[in-house]
Amino acid sequence: MESKVYQKADQFVIRIVNAYKYLSPEKKEFLGTFSLKIR
Repeated sequence: MESKVYQKADQFVIRIVNAYKYLSPEKKEFLGTFSLKIR
């Protein structure tokens, strides 16, 4: 059961990384400053 949860999490992370690659530099900069503000 646990392994399925981990697989789902891995797929989720991979999807985010892939989406991030296609973002424009401006959007990446925005996300970077946004994530810094959250912390």
